[in-house]
Formats: sequence, C-alpha cells, structure tokens
Amino acid sequence: MEYKIIQIMPAAGWYVTYKDIEDYFDPVACFALIEEENTQMVVPMTSGDGYLDRADQADNYKELVYLPQYQPPQP
Repeated sequence: MEYKIIQIMPAAGWYVTYKDIEDYFDPVACFALIEEENTQMVVPMTSGDGYLDRADQADNYKELVYLPQYQPPQP
C-alpha cells in the first residue's frame, strides 16, 4: 500500500520483536508520521539494506517494546 512520510521522530530505546524469532530486538530507526488513504498514523520504521521499512507491516511483526537500558550483543 502506498503511503507518504510527513515527519520522522527519534526512537532511542525502542525495539521491535517478531513472532518467530525469540530473544531478538530489532532497533527502531525512527518513528514516522505517515499518511495512508487519507488517514494519518505514527508507525515504527526499521532500517536494512540502506532503506527504511515499516516494521508493523512485516508478516511476523509481534510488538513494539521500550528498553532504554538494553545493549545489543556485539558481533
């Protein structure tokens, strides 16, 4: 579905979890105020391969969590 990004906001400390991946927290790159079909909403955006993606549209999207003290494991 087509949408237009109107504004982006920082998302420090916010992560997305997925239904089929345990103990993995995908950092939210930003929150975006979007317009879709004449409706505005704020959605979490994740980054990958040099672009932003709506996290809430992933087939396996589970939830948005706030973990301000979380430190991702280092590779």
